[in-house]
Amino acid sequence: MLEERTIIDTQVAIVGAGPAGLMLSHLLHRAGIDNVVVEKRSHDEIANTHRAGILEAGTVQMLAETGVDGRVLSHGHEHEGTVLRFEGESRRIDFQKLVGQSVWLYPQNEVFVDLAAARERDGGDVRWEVTDTEVRDLTTEQPTVLCTTKEGEKLEIRSRLLVGADGSKGICKRQIPQDVRTDNFIEYPFAWFGILCEAPPSAPELIYANSQYGFALISQRSDTVQRMYFQCDPNENVDDWDDERIWTELQRRIDGPDGLQLQRGPIFDKTVLPFRSYVCEPLRYGNMFLVGDAGHTVPPTGAKGLNLAFCDVRVLAPAIIEFFGSGDERGLAGYSAKALDRIWKAQNFSYWVTNLMHIQPGENPFNMKRRRGEFETVTNSTYGSGYFAESYTGWQDRTWAHRTQTPIHSPKEMIMTTENDDTFDPPYVKDADDAADTQNQLNDEMAAISKQYEKAGTEETQPRLDYAPYRSSILRHPTKDPRHADPETIELYAPAFGQRDVHALESDLTIQDGGEPIGERIRISGRILDGDGRPVRNQLVEIWQANAAGRYIHKRDQHPAPIDPNFTGVGRCLTGDDGSYSFITIKPGPYPWKNHLNAWRPAHVHFSLFGTDFTQRMITQMYFPGDPLFALDPIYQSIVDPKARERLVADYDHDISEHEWLLGYRWDIVLSGSNRTWTEDDSNV
Repeated sequence: MLEERTIIDTQVAIVGAGPAGLMLSHLLHRAGIDNVVVEKRSHDEIANTHRAGILEAGTVQMLAETGVDGRVLSHGHEHEGTVLRFEGESRRIDFQKLVGQSVWLYPQNEVFVDLAAARERDGGDVRWEVTDTEVRDLTTEQPTVLCTTKEGEKLEIRSRLLVGADGSKGICKRQIPQDVRTDNFIEYPFAWFGILCEAPPSAPELIYANSQYGFALISQRSDTVQRMYFQCDPNENVDDWDDERIWTELQRRIDGPDGLQLQRGPIFDKTVLPFRSYVCEPLRYGNMFLVGDAGHTVPPTGAKGLNLAFCDVRVLAPAIIEFFGSGDERGLAGYSAKALDRIWKAQNFSYWVTNLMHIQPGENPFNMKRRRGEFETVTNSTYGSGYFAESYTGWQDRTWAHRTQTPIHSPKEMIMTTENDDTFDPPYVKDADDAADTQNQLNDEMAAISKQYEKAGTEETQPRLDYAPYRSSILRHPTKDPRHADPETIELYAPAFGQRDVHALESDLTIQDGGEPIGERIRISGRILDGDGRPVRNQLVEIWQANAAGRYIHKRDQHPAPIDPNFTGVGRCLTGDDGSYSFITIKPGPYPWKNHLNAWRPAHVHFSLFGTDFTQRMITQMYFPGDPLFALDPIYQSIVDPKARERLVADYDHDISEHEWLLGYRWDIVLSGSNRTWTEDDSNV
């Protein structure tokens, strides 16, 4: 007799609710793709499984900028480098100096907590504590998951695609026939003895230490709880180690002439972590795809485990979205090969750094001295250190082209620059497939919003913070109450300026770099006024812009337009007694950006104004008359009132043009009242 099961139809079934499975579920949900996640463990079990976490910039951006949560920025710790220590001698690898990147210390179980909360917030279908899980029909167009819920209900989840995110001991990869699957792995003859303790940090960054006694890692978890490891035998019994013995062993592995001492405290968690390197090939079988530890594991020395899992998702999610959006299967067909390219790079680095820092059982003096020579090669060479830094922080791939290059701002920087602006986003979409939406789709959306606004009969002079056609505004707009800062406190660490600090020549952007910049020379002049038309005197005005080719002088802007070596695109001045300002510059060009397919931003200049203190900063944009891109630009159109939009457009002024020299534009900025110029909304500051 066939047992009765509740049938659930979905587009994607995901087995495993660890970070990889939940992140994939989250991204698919945001793209409107229905999915169901099943997990054999309880939420609390995963949340309380303590695992260290070093997150690459791309991983942090996936969490912070796709609407998961910003806790990784507010509670995580940015590390701009790490320390390699041999026989008591420390050498710092400066990530920022070498490759311009950082990593973030944020525990993996906290990543899970954030993702699980996001799925619950968004109404995600996640089934915890299921049993008797089976996956079937993987080579058909309806792969199926069978399981039993914790309430005893038997489910049959029918999907179009199935994703195995169930970890290294999961069932999914074992469903790939042995004549199809290749298991690549090596075992290591050592393990890590890990502890959690109540103590302050022993160092500001991680210390990877090698000594004659073996490896030790001095890591952190928070300001009051620390994570540390030392190399041990895989069969070590944690019950044989009391606190004093553990601290003695850790200390002797980092002892050196500099007198480095560990901060000690009560140890409340002890565990032995054996590890191996493993890769399953291929990562696809029929309509099942493996992500994360289900398809590969690495030793923790290279800090690659969670980051590799998120990289898998960065490749697979767009492929799934494209498949359901247009029927294009090329992304799915290429998933395994594309993901494996990075996986093997990470395996190589993890294997190399593991052998660099650990002592092999029975190792002879030759190998120990050779390792010392390798340490010197890595730490005394810019190229050697650069390889370590690039590999550790994550190679800058383009699989997440519209996000992976975006700089991350610390919470303090966010207070100062919270504008929902594209200025320092990389504007370039490398491949046409990286942006799925077309301009016609955006035009239809913007037209519908405009009709709704006209019908409502209300007046909105500020941009909508969650204007759907401006895609990243949905992900990045404020969702919490504003954070009010004490002006007097901020003044203690904010920069100061005065009349002597701003030179008159700084307002001429055409003479700052010793040569003539290329492009149409222009003057932008105007006045800063309050709502009653009174001038705002001695106001610091700063501008920044792209060059005539639409290229910013910024390492994040890599789209194929020339950089002008004689143009920085930044300037500043102070307003006069009549509130006037004036800049000479080059008319900026339009540039491509990442919002949708063939998206271009109209030419514009960014303006920043400061009030009487640095908590009063306002940012806006000035546009040029007659630009054909106005109607196509969702940032400009996010101000739904036509009259308010027009106040962002400068007027051509022939009186301030100069014969055979430059054209003039006039643009006044009104700070309040019904004719107020749009600036970042006060509620965001």
